[in-house]
Amino acid sequence: MNSHQIHNYYLDKAQSIIEKSCLKRNYGCVIVKDNEIISGGRTITPKGVKSCTELGYCHRHEVGGMSNEYNYCLTCHAEQEAIIYPSIDKLRNSTMYLVCLDSKGNVYDKAFSCNICRRLIYKSNISKLVIRISPTDYIIEKVSDWDLQTLEFQH
Repeated sequence: MNSHQIHNYYLDKAQSIIEKSCLKRNYGCVIVKDNEIISGGRTITPKGVKSCTELGYCHRHEVGGMSNEYNYCLTCHAEQEAIIYPSIDKLRNSTMYLVCLDSKGNVYDKAFSCNICRRLIYKSNISKLVIRISPTDYIIEKVSDWDLQTLEFQH
């Protein structure tokens, strides 16, 4: 397999674990090190908490939060869920593969990690973030290139 096929293989794995818990967008991710998936995560609510899909409305908007205010969101982000399980040694120099599907189940071509997740990814010493932007295309971000002081990133 060439590198394009390998990246799409892991992106397919990330996409396969997505569960619809958000009315807007749903993410899935896997973390890979030495060609082995060491962890995975998806946008999901904690056990016992109803998702917005189950509620039938966006909880964040219901309580007056703006669209980018994740403090009011009931879900854990896919990246957060994937990072909390492996040891820091396993995460070091690994690659995170991230996929986002819109409300219709199509690949969302403007997917990105929020600033909180970006800080967690950076702190976890993950070296690359591969983000699907179409069914067969992706972008690769080197985490060491991120400017966390300004929270700006290239996309």
